[in-house]
Amino acid sequence: MEFLPRTETQFLVRGESPRPDHMACRQSRIAYRQAISALQLAILRVSYSGKRLNSIRVIEPLCIVWYDEHMNQLKIKAQKLRKAGNSYSMIGEQLRISKSTLSNWLNNIEFFPNQEVIKRVGQAKLKSALFKQKAKLADIESGKKEAIKDIGALSARDLFILGIGLYLGEGSKAIEEVKIANSDPEIIKLAIKWLTDSFNLNVKNFKITLHDYPDNDVEESKVFWSKQTQIPIEQFSKTVLDRRVNKSATNKRKLLYGTAHLYVKKGDTNLIGVRSLHRKIMGLIKAVTDQT
Repeated sequence: MEFLPRTETQFLVRGESPRPDHMACRQSRIAYRQAISALQLAILRVSYSGKRLNSIRVIEPLCIVWYDEHMNQLKIKAQKLRKAGNSYSMIGEQLRISKSTLSNWLNNIEFFPNQEVIKRVGQAKLKSALFKQKAKLADIESGKKEAIKDIGALSARDLFILGIGLYLGEGSKAIEEVKIANSDPEIIKLAIKWLTDSFNLNVKNFKITLHDYPDNDVEESKVFWSKQTQIPIEQFSKTVLDRRVNKSATNKRKLLYGTAHLYVKKGDTNLIGVRSLHRKIMGLIKAVTDQT
């Protein structure tokens, strides 16, 4: 499934305002995400039935693009204010953002109160708040240590099952191609290890297509992903640029090296066929989901 943004021209042709109402856009965004989730579920069910679908293109309304961009600008401002020692109340007053949203955005930023906060809150309450924050950070660190102990050493079967879950969440399911897309190098490296170990593939079986922004350094992105994945740059396809409205005019919400789309190809290897591999993976997913 391919997601395409609505251009500003398309937006205006439909008679909609180029600067939509904030709350209306928020509600539209929720409805749009719910519809996309329902569509993805329907596609998955069709794929399980063995039927083949042609490529599906979804146009993202500019109203939603505007809302995401607007909220991201507020998030960056909030992060700067928090690092300057402002409290949630002070940031909320200035940006008109709820404390629950600010908590979600800023909970990992260590808080060093400025003089205005100290004046407003008072030393006693401030010490209590700082104590709670330190306790929270300590709890996060403790959780990480416990997780390492609980997981232990991964077996080959652990990795095999993990990879099935990874493909269920990030892989191409409707179209008979083996593809996993993500902006996190660790996810792509995990996908490569899973495909290599579980299906006897090698580096010649992979190719990567990068999705960048117009102001990304395309060559730098290729070097980064090649170094991370150990896949030669010669096996990279032409980079796809995200030309959504306002995206090239700002650095907000930009991924420094874009998103990597990892594909399996037959090439000059002994792989029986990409479609057969896709069908096998879909069968593995069904075998797992049938038991849950």
